[in-house]
Amino acid sequence: MSIDLRPGRLVAMACLALVACGATLHAQGTITGVVREDSTKRPLMGAEITVDSLPRMTLSDDAGRFTLRDLPTGAHNVHVRLLGYRASAIPVQLSAGVTTTIDAHLVHATVNLDTMAVIASERRAISKGFQGFEERRKQSLGRFVGTDKLRESDDRRVEDVLSEVGGLRIVSPPPCPSRGNRLLCEPNPAKRVATVAGCPVQIAIDGALIYRGRSGTIDWSSTFNLGDISVRSLAGIEVYRGESEVPSSLAAPGTTCGMIAFWSRRD
Repeated sequence: MSIDLRPGRLVAMACLALVACGATLHAQGTITGVVREDSTKRPLMGAEITVDSLPRMTLSDDAGRFTLRDLPTGAHNVHVRLLGYRASAIPVQLSAGVTTTIDAHLVHATVNLDTMAVIASERRAISKGFQGFEERRKQSLGRFVGTDKLRESDDRRVEDVLSEVGGLRIVSPPPCPSRGNRLLCEPNPAKRVATVAGCPVQIAIDGALIYRGRSGTIDWSSTFNLGDISVRSLAGIEVYRGESEVPSSLAAPGTTCGMIAFWSRRD
Protein backbone atom coordinates (compact mmCIF):
# COMPACT_ATOMS: atom_id res chain seq x y z
CA MET A 1 0.00 0.00 0.00
CA SER A 2 1.38 3.43 -0.95
CA ILE A 3 0.87 6.59 1.09
CA ASP A 4 0.45 9.96 -0.60
CA LEU A 5 3.12 12.18 1.00
CA ARG A 6 2.32 15.35 -0.93
CA PRO A 7 2.14 18.40 1.45
CA GLY A 8 -1.52 19.14 0.72
CA ARG A 9 -2.49 15.54 1.38
CA LEU A 10 -0.56 15.48 4.69
CA VAL A 11 -2.29 18.66 5.88
CA ALA A 12 -5.71 17.18 5.11
CA MET A 13 -4.86 13.98 6.99
CA ALA A 14 -3.64 15.97 10.02
CA CYS A 15 -6.86 18.02 10.11
CA LEU A 16 -8.97 14.87 10.04
CA ALA A 17 -6.94 13.43 12.91
CA LEU A 18 -7.39 16.59 14.97
CA VAL A 19 -11.14 16.53 14.42
CA ALA A 20 -11.30 12.89 15.51
CA CYS A 21 -9.23 13.60 18.62
CA GLY A 22 -11.34 16.62 19.46
CA ALA A 23 -14.51 14.55 19.23
CA THR A 24 -13.00 11.97 21.57
CA LEU A 25 -11.84 14.58 24.09
CA HIS A 26 -15.25 16.22 24.21
CA ALA A 27 -17.16 12.94 24.57
CA GLN A 28 -17.27 13.55 28.28
CA GLY A 29 -19.81 15.03 30.66
CA THR A 30 -19.94 16.82 34.01
CA ILE A 31 -22.13 16.31 37.07
CA THR A 32 -22.74 19.07 39.60
CA GLY A 33 -25.25 19.47 42.38
CA VAL A 34 -26.07 20.02 46.04
CA VAL A 35 -26.50 17.51 48.88
CA ARG A 36 -29.22 18.42 51.38
CA GLU A 37 -30.88 16.87 54.41
CA ASP A 38 -34.31 15.69 53.30
CA SER A 39 -36.27 16.91 56.34
CA THR A 40 -34.71 20.36 56.81
CA LYS A 41 -33.31 21.03 53.29
CA ARG A 42 -30.10 22.31 54.89
CA PRO A 43 -26.88 21.65 52.91
CA LEU A 44 -24.70 18.75 54.06
CA MET A 45 -20.92 18.93 54.09
CA GLY A 46 -18.63 15.92 53.73
CA ALA A 47 -20.97 13.69 51.70
CA GLU A 48 -19.12 11.21 49.46
CA ILE A 49 -20.18 11.28 45.80
CA THR A 50 -19.19 8.49 43.40
CA VAL A 51 -20.39 7.33 39.98
CA ASP A 52 -21.07 3.61 39.51
CA SER A 53 -17.78 1.68 39.48
CA LEU A 54 -15.68 4.58 38.17
CA PRO A 55 -12.54 5.35 40.22
CA ARG A 56 -13.79 8.87 40.90
CA MET A 57 -14.89 10.44 44.18
CA THR A 58 -15.49 13.89 45.60
CA LEU A 59 -16.88 15.38 48.81
CA SER A 60 -19.55 18.04 49.17
CA ASP A 61 -18.32 21.38 50.54
CA ASP A 62 -19.75 23.38 53.45
CA ALA A 63 -22.56 24.60 51.17
CA GLY A 64 -23.36 21.02 50.11
CA ARG A 65 -22.03 21.62 46.57
CA PHE A 66 -20.00 19.14 44.51
CA THR A 67 -18.74 18.69 40.95
CA LEU A 68 -17.37 15.69 39.03
CA ARG A 69 -15.85 16.41 35.61
CA ASP A 70 -14.57 14.40 32.64
CA LEU A 71 -17.01 11.52 33.05
CA PRO A 72 -17.85 9.10 30.23
CA THR A 73 -21.14 9.78 28.48
CA GLY A 74 -24.13 7.50 28.82
CA ALA A 75 -26.32 6.20 31.64
CA HIS A 76 -24.87 6.16 35.16
CA ASN A 77 -25.94 6.06 38.79
CA VAL A 78 -24.62 8.75 41.14
CA HIS A 79 -24.13 7.38 44.67
CA VAL A 80 -24.26 9.78 47.62
CA ARG A 81 -23.25 8.63 51.11
CA LEU A 82 -22.84 10.41 54.43
CA LEU A 83 -22.48 8.99 57.90
CA GLY A 84 -25.79 9.25 59.72
CA TYR A 85 -27.88 9.19 56.53
CA ARG A 86 -29.24 6.55 54.18
CA ALA A 87 -27.24 6.18 50.97
CA SER A 88 -28.89 7.50 47.82
CA ALA A 89 -28.50 6.44 44.17
CA ILE A 90 -29.57 8.91 41.48
CA PRO A 91 -29.77 7.83 37.79
CA VAL A 92 -28.33 10.30 35.26
CA GLN A 93 -27.82 10.43 31.50
CA LEU A 94 -24.58 12.21 30.59
CA SER A 95 -24.07 13.87 27.23
CA ALA A 96 -20.84 15.11 25.67
CA GLY A 97 -19.94 18.63 26.73
CA VAL A 98 -23.07 18.99 28.89
CA THR A 99 -23.22 19.69 32.65
CA THR A 100 -25.94 17.68 34.39
CA THR A 101 -27.27 19.17 37.64
CA ILE A 102 -28.80 17.02 40.37
CA ASP A 103 -30.09 17.53 43.91
CA ALA A 104 -29.44 14.79 46.46
CA HIS A 105 -31.77 14.64 49.47
CA LEU A 106 -30.50 12.32 52.22
CA VAL A 107 -32.78 10.81 54.85
CA HIS A 108 -31.50 10.63 58.42
CA ALA A 109 -30.64 7.13 59.67
CA THR A 110 -28.83 5.40 62.52
CA VAL A 111 -25.12 4.97 61.81
CA ASN A 112 -23.49 1.59 61.40
CA LEU A 113 -19.81 2.18 60.80
CA ASP A 114 -17.51 -0.34 59.16
CA THR A 115 -15.80 -2.78 61.50
CA MET A 116 -12.11 -3.55 61.89
CA ALA A 117 -10.72 -6.82 60.52
CA VAL A 118 -8.60 -8.94 62.85
CA ILE A 119 -5.91 -10.89 61.01
CA ALA A 120 -4.26 -13.36 63.39
CA SER A 121 -3.40 -11.23 66.44
CA GLU A 122 -2.79 -8.04 64.47
CA ARG A 123 -5.38 -5.28 64.08
CA ARG A 124 -5.15 -3.44 60.81
CA ALA A 125 -6.75 -0.04 60.56
CA ILE A 126 -8.86 0.90 57.56
CA SER A 127 -7.43 4.36 57.04
CA LYS A 128 -3.87 5.66 57.04
CA GLY A 129 -4.96 8.28 59.54
CA PHE A 130 -5.71 5.68 62.21
CA GLN A 131 -2.26 4.19 61.75
CA GLY A 132 -0.97 7.35 63.43
CA PHE A 133 -3.33 6.93 66.42
CA GLU A 134 -0.66 5.55 68.76
CA GLU A 135 1.91 8.06 67.53
CA ARG A 136 -0.42 10.93 68.35
CA ARG A 137 -1.23 9.38 71.72
CA LYS A 138 2.50 9.41 72.59
CA GLN A 139 2.53 13.18 71.99
CA SER A 140 0.00 13.55 74.86
CA LEU A 141 -1.73 16.49 73.22
CA GLY A 142 -5.29 15.18 73.47
CA ARG A 143 -7.33 12.48 75.16
CA PHE A 144 -7.56 9.00 73.62
CA VAL A 145 -9.96 6.08 73.91
CA GLY A 146 -8.37 2.93 72.50
CA THR A 147 -9.85 -0.24 71.07
CA ASP A 148 -9.61 -2.24 74.32
CA LYS A 149 -11.52 0.41 76.28
CA LEU A 150 -14.14 0.67 73.54
CA ARG A 151 -14.71 -3.09 73.52
CA GLU A 152 -15.39 -2.87 77.25
CA SER A 153 -17.95 -0.17 76.45
CA ASP A 154 -19.71 -1.82 73.49
CA ASP A 155 -23.08 -1.67 75.23
CA ARG A 156 -22.72 1.97 76.22
CA ARG A 157 -23.55 5.12 74.29
CA VAL A 158 -20.82 7.19 72.66
CA GLU A 159 -21.85 10.25 74.64
CA ASP A 160 -21.42 8.29 77.88
CA VAL A 161 -17.89 7.29 76.89
CA LEU A 162 -17.05 10.88 75.93
CA SER A 163 -18.51 12.27 79.15
CA GLU A 164 -15.62 10.58 80.97
CA VAL A 165 -13.11 12.65 78.99
CA GLY A 166 -12.17 15.75 80.97
CA GLY A 167 -12.93 19.14 79.45
CA LEU A 168 -15.85 17.95 77.32
CA ARG A 169 -19.48 18.66 78.04
CA ILE A 170 -22.31 16.75 76.38
CA VAL A 171 -25.39 18.91 75.93
CA SER A 172 -28.93 18.48 74.57
CA PRO A 173 -31.07 21.04 72.73
CA PRO A 174 -33.55 23.18 74.64
CA PRO A 175 -37.28 22.71 73.91
CA CYS A 176 -38.53 24.34 70.72
CA PRO A 177 -40.50 27.53 71.44
CA SER A 178 -44.21 27.39 70.73
CA ARG A 179 -43.89 30.71 68.94
CA GLY A 180 -41.25 33.18 67.87
CA ASN A 181 -37.88 32.38 66.23
CA ARG A 182 -37.60 28.65 65.51
CA LEU A 183 -34.68 28.90 63.06
CA LEU A 184 -32.15 27.61 65.59
CA CYS A 185 -34.58 25.08 67.03
CA GLU A 186 -33.86 21.34 67.08
CA PRO A 187 -37.04 19.20 67.10
CA ASN A 188 -35.09 16.10 68.21
CA PRO A 189 -34.78 16.33 72.04
CA ALA A 190 -32.60 13.19 72.07
CA LYS A 191 -29.83 14.89 70.14
CA ARG A 192 -26.45 14.97 71.91
CA VAL A 193 -23.68 17.44 71.05
CA ALA A 194 -20.13 17.62 72.40
CA THR A 195 -18.95 21.10 73.43
CA VAL A 196 -15.93 22.80 74.95
CA ALA A 197 -16.82 25.91 76.97
CA GLY A 198 -20.19 26.03 75.20
CA CYS A 199 -18.65 25.78 71.71
CA PRO A 200 -19.53 22.67 69.60
CA VAL A 201 -16.39 20.79 68.57
CA GLN A 202 -15.54 19.68 65.05
CA ILE A 203 -16.28 16.05 64.17
CA ALA A 204 -14.04 13.97 61.89
CA ILE A 205 -14.69 10.35 60.89
CA ASP A 206 -11.87 8.30 59.37
CA GLY A 207 -10.01 11.52 58.63
CA ALA A 208 -12.89 13.25 56.83
CA LEU A 209 -14.34 16.40 58.42
CA ILE A 210 -18.07 15.79 58.91
CA TYR A 211 -19.10 18.73 61.07
CA ARG A 212 -17.41 22.10 61.38
CA GLY A 213 -18.14 23.54 64.83
CA ARG A 214 -18.38 27.30 65.25
CA SER A 215 -18.24 29.48 68.33
CA GLY A 216 -21.24 31.54 69.37
CA THR A 217 -24.90 30.53 69.49
CA ILE A 218 -25.33 26.81 68.74
CA ASP A 219 -27.29 26.20 65.55
CA TRP A 220 -28.98 22.99 66.67
CA SER A 221 -30.34 22.27 63.19
CA SER A 222 -26.82 21.69 61.81
CA THR A 223 -24.96 20.18 64.79
CA PHE A 224 -23.70 16.59 64.65
CA ASN A 225 -25.68 14.12 66.78
CA LEU A 226 -23.40 11.81 68.79
CA GLY A 227 -26.32 9.41 69.09
CA ASP A 228 -25.80 8.49 65.43
CA ILE A 229 -22.59 6.58 66.25
CA SER A 230 -22.40 3.11 67.76
CA VAL A 231 -19.52 2.31 70.12
CA ARG A 232 -19.36 -1.18 68.60
CA SER A 233 -18.40 0.39 65.27
CA LEU A 234 -15.34 2.23 66.59
CA ALA A 235 -11.66 1.34 66.75
CA GLY A 236 -10.55 4.52 68.46
CA ILE A 237 -11.51 8.04 69.54
CA GLU A 238 -9.29 11.11 69.76
CA VAL A 239 -10.46 14.19 71.66
CA TYR A 240 -8.78 17.60 71.31
CA ARG A 241 -10.22 20.33 73.51
CA GLY A 242 -8.87 23.36 71.67
CA GLU A 243 -7.05 24.54 68.57
CA SER A 244 -3.63 24.27 70.24
CA GLU A 245 -4.14 20.54 70.92
CA VAL A 246 -5.13 19.50 67.39
CA PRO A 247 -2.11 17.93 65.58
CA SER A 248 -1.20 19.15 62.10
CA SER A 249 -2.13 15.77 60.60
CA LEU A 250 -5.78 16.29 61.63
CA ALA A 251 -6.06 20.09 61.68
CA ALA A 252 -8.81 21.72 59.63
CA PRO A 253 -9.77 25.40 59.29
CA GLY A 254 -11.80 26.69 62.22
CA THR A 255 -10.77 24.15 64.88
CA THR A 256 -11.01 26.82 67.60
CA CYS A 257 -13.49 24.74 69.60
CA GLY A 258 -11.44 21.54 69.32
CA MET A 259 -12.10 18.26 67.53
CA ILE A 260 -13.27 14.69 68.08
CA ALA A 261 -11.82 12.18 65.61
CA PHE A 262 -13.68 8.85 65.36
CA TRP A 263 -12.01 5.85 63.71
CA SER A 264 -14.06 2.90 62.44
CA ARG A 265 -13.03 -0.74 62.64
CA ARG A 266 -13.39 -4.18 61.02
CA ASP A 267 -13.83 -7.47 62.83
